[in-house]
Amino acid sequence: RYVYRAPEPFTAGGRPICLKGGDSGSLQGKVEKIWGYVKVAAGRWGGEKALVTVDITGDLLLHVRAGADPLELKTRPFTRANGAKLKIAWRSRVDFVPAGFAGVPRPSLLLQDIDNDLAVAVPEAEGSLALVKFEKLRYDDGTTVRLSGINRLSGRCHVSLVDWDGDGREDIVFGNNGSCQKYFEKTVKRKPNASSFILLNVGTREAPRYAEALPLVLKASGKRLVFG
Repeated sequence: RYVYRAPEPFTAGGRPICLKGGDSGSLQGKVEKIWGYVKVAAGRWGGEKALVTVDITGDLLLHVRAGADPLELKTRPFTRANGAKLKIAWRSRVDFVPAGFAGVPRPSLLLQDIDNDLAVAVPEAEGSLALVKFEKLRYDDGTTVRLSGINRLSGRCHVSLVDWDGDGREDIVFGNNGSCQKYFEKTVKRKPNASSFILLNVGTREAPRYAEALPLVLKASGKRLVFG
């Protein structure tokens, strides 16, 4: 079994990193100004160990070590090709994408774009903060993979790229709350609360296409994985 010690905060300039909406950052206004809804993905970017976060503001941020202290980080925003700060679906978790998936030439990011569609964001160069191309992922019928709605139903989704069935093609495992499930699951009238789903890749690794989302279930009971 794993035994963990008490958590310690990551810091920037010696102060704990605390991302909040503030008076103008949250899409839901000042009522949630003290909230952050920070979602964290861990991997490598430009060869360095890195964290990528998305929060209540929709900012996409890169955090890498600032020096010898593994808890002291420097934070920089991802941008568009013209240097403008990039906004994506808020409160969503991204994942790291290897070169070759969806035909991308270098390591990239899997994310929900500002339209709430799943997309692969490709950097200008390996490790660059400028994301210059956004390849929307699609279902087998050619429509975009939209997992959330707008305003308060934007984002909320956590995605992981993984070859779930071992066929050499990356599938997508994701979780979302009950309110957003109507955007991708149309066969169930009464939505459960937060559940996990899988999008199976029925295309190729280089040109993925996805089947309709299926809920993950417990083998013994056949019941959904519901997290409250």
